[in-house]
Parts: sequence; structure tokens; C-alpha cells
Amino acid sequence: MRRVAAMLAIGLLLIGVSCGESPRVIQGVVAGYSADTKMLTLTDENPPGESLLLSLEDAEMGAPPAPGDVIRVSYRTKGDRAIAIRVMHISSAGEHTATE
Repeated sequence: MRRVAAMLAIGLLLIGVSCGESPRVIQGVVAGYSADTKMLTLTDENPPGESLLLSLEDAEMGAPPAPGDVIRVSYRTKGDRAIAIRVMHISSAGEHTATE
């Protein structure tokens, strides 16, 4: 019985340690992207429309973002840096052309 209790305690401890902070998610319009530095400036679509600077260095993404694209980014903060985990395109700037 003691063995089972000890193993259960160790298992719960490992689960608690492995469950870190959940990623945050932001969706907005790309204000700028540098392929050289892999840094993205995103303007949040929710008020007050603040900008966030994100590192895309190790992020999972398809096509590189372009100014005007609407994207969703999941990220974690490490110190004062926002580090992207995944970048998802919602729409490209070229998709929003006026039709007459």
C-alpha cells in the first residue's frame, strides 16, 4: 500500500511540474515582419489595438507573414520576450480586394 501511495505521489508531482503555463493566443494584422531577424510586429484586433513584438525563430508556420495579413499566433512569454509557438494565417492582404 505504501508503494502505491508513493508512486501516486510521484506521478502527481511529475504531472504538476510538466504542466507549465498555457500558451497565450493573439489574433491581428501584421504590421511588419523581418525575415532576417524573424521578428514580427502584430497589431491586436481587439481594443485597444496594441502592438506586440514576437520572435518567430522556432515557430511552426507555413508561408511567411506579410504586412496586412490577418494571423493568429500562439506564444509564450520568457522574461520580457514573446516567443511564438505556431503562426496560423487567417487571411492574406491580397484576399481583401474591392470588387465592383
